[in-house]
Amino acid sequence: MVEGCAVCVKYVLFLFNLVIFILGLVLLGLGIAAHVSYGDYTNFADGYNYLNAATLFIVVGVFLVFIVFFGCCGAIKENRCMLLTFFIILFIILVCEIVGGALAYKYNGELNTGLHDAMDETMKEYNVSQDMTNSWDAIQHELKCCGTDDSRDWGKLGKVIPDSCCEDEYIGCVKQNEAIFKQGCFEVLKADLGKSLLVIGGVGIGIIVIQVMNMIFACCLYRSINDEGRLA
Repeated sequence: MVEGCAVCVKYVLFLFNLVIFILGLVLLGLGIAAHVSYGDYTNFADGYNYLNAATLFIVVGVFLVFIVFFGCCGAIKENRCMLLTFFIILFIILVCEIVGGALAYKYNGELNTGLHDAMDETMKEYNVSQDMTNSWDAIQHELKCCGTDDSRDWGKLGKVIPDSCCEDEYIGCVKQNEAIFKQGCFEVLKADLGKSLLVIGGVGIGIIVIQVMNMIFACCLYRSINDEGRLA
């Protein structure tokens, strides 16, 4: 009866490893997608490093995909050493995920302030730095916004409102009094990033639950294997 339960745990652990492999790939893909989607906005990320969260998930995703090897092989081959290695690595990743999530939650308000300050500072570089000019034109055109808080921000800096603020953009559209976007880019970008991180966070929570289950099953299977490498 005990051996039968151990065999059941063995194959359940193998199944859960397949699930965590798939979720690891999903997390990896979401992290890469976040970098690709917000690649033009990295100038605004220097002050608060929102994209560090995406980078963290890419790293975690790679590690999860890698350690599935230990879990699956340890379960199928009934290898205590591989199961122990699998358990330890999962535990370390779990601690990092919990600490990272707690810090992100704690400093969320400061991150938003950092984003706002970074956008204010980079506006001053418009038409001074080509890189900053391209970044602002990209974010205003793609997110359909203007300035940090609104279009008046450009006037406060003594700058002409860029053509990328126009709803119908073309060279000289501002001078032709075309309608411009009313919403500021800070709120739009913050909301857009928030949605992406929410999806990544949801997948992350799912992975944490599966990790804990894997650790429990790995521990049970480890204890069921005797010194000769067979199920007791």
